[in-house]
Amino acid sequence: MLRTNLNELQRLIGYENDHYPHRYAIDHKDQSGAIRLSNGIASFGKNQCIGTKVAPVGNRLFVPFPNHEPFLYALTEIKNGQLIPYPDAKFQSRFVNVQDLWRDERNQLWVLDSKPGANGQFALYDFDLAKNKLLRVYTFDDLDRSKSALNDVRVDHLHGLAYLSDPGLCPS
Repeated sequence: MLRTNLNELQRLIGYENDHYPHRYAIDHKDQSGAIRLSNGIASFGKNQCIGTKVAPVGNRLFVPFPNHEPFLYALTEIKNGQLIPYPDAKFQSRFVNVQDLWRDERNQLWVLDSKPGANGQFALYDFDLAKNKLLRVYTFDDLDRSKSALNDVRVDHLHGLAYLSDPGLCPS
């Protein structure tokens, strides 16, 4: 059983910054994917989440899921222990295969949607969490869709850059 707080969770997922006072206690209970949170219980059943992000404002928890069966939603927010599609159920059809999330100090949630392959599709969505509004969509039309496989994203507002890993372009 793993018990941690938000600072430890942020360290584990690669974001070490303790200026966010919010805390979640997380207990991974069993192989069913049940996760007990300090604000409720969320069960993922047989769905495999690919990470979590906690918003810097409002103590909001976001969980993405790859497009594998069984598939319910691509991106969810946990509210009162329930998986709620984010930003809403209708928007879910726009996602192809959510691969990574990044939340920043401006209370924005960045969603990397990546489907590698011959008919690859790639998009980076920028959501304003205060307004639950899509701000921008970035597409990567110049990528070689037969080789690219965008996997991770980090956003650096200080330098005006987004960093994306593309293991598909690594030499064999």
